[in-house]
Amino acid sequence: MVITKYVYITSLVSSLFKKGLNQKMFSESGEMRCIGEYIEEYTNKTTINNQYPILSSTFNGMMIQNEYFNKQAASLNNVGYKILPRNYITYRSMSDTGEFRFNIQNIIDVGIVSPAYPVFKVNNINSYYFLNYINESCEFKTQIISIKEGGTRFALNFNKFKNLKIKIIDNIETYGNLIRCLNIYFLRENEKLIYLNKLKKGFIQNMFI
Repeated sequence: MVITKYVYITSLVSSLFKKGLNQKMFSESGEMRCIGEYIEEYTNKTTINNQYPILSSTFNGMMIQNEYFNKQAASLNNVGYKILPRNYITYRSMSDTGEFRFNIQNIIDVGIVSPAYPVFKVNNINSYYFLNYINESCEFKTQIISIKEGGTRFALNFNKFKNLKIKIIDNIETYGNLIRCLNIYFLRENEKLIYLNKLKKGFIQNMFI
């Protein structure tokens, strides 16, 4: 389908634009500051079962768990799960590959995650710049490698994470707003692609009825 190809091409162009933006942004000089200066841990937990929807932090972003796995994957008793409000950040502290993905929760007003997930908010810095830096910067990934723990699985302790460094550059707000706009665009284009693929599948099925 021509429309599907168009959506794919525009998404590819936008991805290349973001890659170029990151290269420019991360190559700029700046002051390395401790992450702990800009984040505040959030430790509120549920007090009743099924108080809020259960979320999963994946490499594709935040997901409502029963939609992501098509079933209830967590324990039936989720009392004591960590509360994750909108615009707060979390990550899986254990990784099979040694890579960690940090996600901002912007899909529902309040959700909950496993007690093993650290939850925090960002203060006094653009949260989209912050998130993009800790997810995409090779410089930051090198820092993670130096502190990660574990054998066959790797752990990223939250207290050690707070001691890592983030580069503070000029025009953080400008870069952060550009990243935010790109992320919104990526999300919308991906939704279009998913819808068009479902539509295409439906057309093909109807052809053989």
